[in-house]
Amino acid sequence: MTSDDDGVAADSMPFSARSLALSLLLGTHPPRLSTSVLVAGGSLFGINAGTMRTALSRMSAKGEVAATADGYELAGRLIERQLRQDQGRRSPTPEWDGRWCVITPLHAARQLADRRDLRRRLERAGFGELRPDFWLRPVNRDLPDFGSDLLVTVGELRVDNLDSLVERLWPVADLEAEAERLLAETRRATRREAELDGGDPEPDLDSWLVETFTVSAGIVRFLTSEPRLPPSLVAQPWAPDVLRRDYNGLERLFQGHLARYLRRQQEAVTSPAAAESRR
Repeated sequence: MTSDDDGVAADSMPFSARSLALSLLLGTHPPRLSTSVLVAGGSLFGINAGTMRTALSRMSAKGEVAATADGYELAGRLIERQLRQDQGRRSPTPEWDGRWCVITPLHAARQLADRRDLRRRLERAGFGELRPDFWLRPVNRDLPDFGSDLLVTVGELRVDNLDSLVERLWPVADLEAEAERLLAETRRATRREAELDGGDPEPDLDSWLVETFTVSAGIVRFLTSEPRLPPSLVAQPWAPDVLRRDYNGLERLFQGHLARYLRRQQEAVTSPAAAESRR
């Protein structure tokens, strides 16, 4: 999982205490966890309690999380990040009335920071850039309010070759190839989970949790950035949508095992023997 524009992540192991805490919160609904659960999650990745608590305190000071009665919850722009992440998990509806949204700035002379901000917002909303400052996407999903300095046009397009236009706006071949790769990882993790058995599966299960958490982070990041085009504009079956379906099953398995792992860690901390050792 590589760092994104919210600074949430990492494609390589190990996770930092901050990126792990944010990933755990982003995957929780509502995005609120107790400190003991976050600390237990850190132990899975070899992050000690002191390091995790320090990271959480710093994140709170920066406004990334807010303290609750017994832990922390997401705050600020990371709440929006979770909303985008949730939207990316949902496949587009097959219904599309053929309308497109075209956006272009009203003013050519703009600050570099403003141009970069607009590009980031439009890419997050799944727009493709046909030429500099000329952005399009089909109107098959809710679109945010981009402000008053833009010319926004919604209607049908007349184009000789719609497939060619789609390929110019989005790297559809690359998107499909990456989705196929992640789909293979999803199915590999699902098969491995089915093989976890025996008298003492905990070491293997812990390893599976770490590997699956890392795979899941990359999948969610991909689905968040994938433009969610109408089925009529892409080859069927469209690999990103197949990935969405299969990943939902893996996520249910992962959350169930993670909950059991966290309970096990908390029970170990609160057991009489553990309490005695801390005296």
